[in-house]
Amino acid sequence: MKKAKETRFEFSGNYHSELDLSCGKVKCDICEQRSKYIHVAIVLDDFLICPACLQSGPAAVAAELERIAGDKDHITRQWGYSDSSLDRVNISDMCRGYRKLAKLLRGLDSFEDLPGGKIALGVAEVLQAPAAGRKRRAA
Repeated sequence: MKKAKETRFEFSGNYHSELDLSCGKVKCDICEQRSKYIHVAIVLDDFLICPACLQSGPAAVAAELERIAGDKDHITRQWGYSDSSLDRVNISDMCRGYRKLAKLLRGLDSFEDLPGGKIALGVAEVLQAPAAGRKRRAA
């Protein structure tokens, strides 16, 4: 469980470079879906994670991370790497990063087990709720 304590959710507001200005959304580093950007990004081990992935649970996210780690072409497209030798090293590092996070998540029952997990799940719940059903809760 020591590794789980080193891994934590971070709440960052510096994802403006990833922001699609036309619709105000950011792309999830796991499922690649775009979600609403609320000026607070939920980051797990330097991977931006969307509310849908958070609510699917650690086992589902770990399975998706394993799939991505095994597909170097996917990582090349997703992260914009080229075919240079430096980028091949970066792709290998990204594969290791995805596998490391997947291994950690396989041992968790819930994201609440990680530091900041309850807050991350709360933010995800509010963002996933239909706008008409929200009760003016701040994220």
